[in-house]
Amino acid sequence: MDEEISKGDLQEIFDLAHSSSLQRADVKDEDKEFLRSQREDRGESSMAGIDLVTAKKVEKQVERGTRLKRLREREDSDIARLTERAEIPSQSSSSSSSPVSTTSSPARGSRSQRKKL
Repeated sequence: MDEEISKGDLQEIFDLAHSSSLQRADVKDEDKEFLRSQREDRGESSMAGIDLVTAKKVEKQVERGTRLKRLREREDSDIARLTERAEIPSQSSSSSSSPVSTTSSPARGSRSQRKKL
């Protein structure tokens, strides 16, 4: 006899709401709509929703991870570029054994210094 329970009967077993819950005044309209939707289409109804707070946190974590990954890649490429050795052609004449600086530094104290009396 238990094997002869129809599929519709199985669905009705899990209807936990009181039969008069839709007529009660203390039940919110939102809850009444939920009960109606549960009774009409059990396959489509669900009590679980999207946790917007957690979804937003996860989205921010993904964005932060993406930004950090891009920053690390940029830093790695900058470090690689800065640590590359520049090839300097060797000169055939070795008249000067000390390296010559090609950059000029600005003259320090270009103004005339006055002595205080």
